[in-house]
Amino acid sequence: MCGFHPLRHGLLEPAEILEIADFLRFSNCLKYKRQVHMAISMAKLTRTPTGLWTSRKVIPADVRTAYGKREEKPTWPATLTQGQARAEFGAWLIAVEERIAALRSTSDDGPSVDLTERQSRALAGRWYGQLKVEYGDDPGDEIGWEVQREELYPLDEDRLGANSNAPFEGPWRITPYLRKEASRLLEAESLRVSEKAEERLQQDMADLFISFCDLMSRRARGD
Repeated sequence: MCGFHPLRHGLLEPAEILEIADFLRFSNCLKYKRQVHMAISMAKLTRTPTGLWTSRKVIPADVRTAYGKREEKPTWPATLTQGQARAEFGAWLIAVEERIAALRSTSDDGPSVDLTERQSRALAGRWYGQLKVEYGDDPGDEIGWEVQREELYPLDEDRLGANSNAPFEGPWRITPYLRKEASRLLEAESLRVSEKAEERLQQDMADLFISFCDLMSRRARGD
């Protein structure tokens, strides 16, 4: 379960990831009305007898059904340094705790919720990881990825802006494909979010999809 995490894409420093992970062990990152009185299972980073880095997080009983499993038990390669393993562990724990908090916020047919900037990025990052698994070994046609990439840019007169020499960084045009993928992702995560949160998620997914299209184009060319 190594996948994408914000550290690899320059969004967070290792120390910041671990600070957030420690915070999320004790606090929900989304507000919810129903108070839950229970002990939280503390996840720790350890090594197996074979040298693999591993951890274990028991999913709280109140969200276990919606989460879909009783516990998470990821592993990371034995070749990682302690610092690298701690960064992987922190990013993984952030994603798990955010998902638990979001499931609590939407339980009992509660209202739709907003996502923080980091929560939205983490969710988009999990989708990015799924793309790499699905297409990483079979990039297909270079032209197809370039076309999909260009579809995300607004019309030329809109994208130039005040400084035509600066690289364009959004907002992106959201294609039907990305809208469908965002809806599918939210459904898979059992999340019901506000319109604003869904739009933010779509933009974060588009930002990552630009990079993914570039990566697949290079692989299709054999670079």
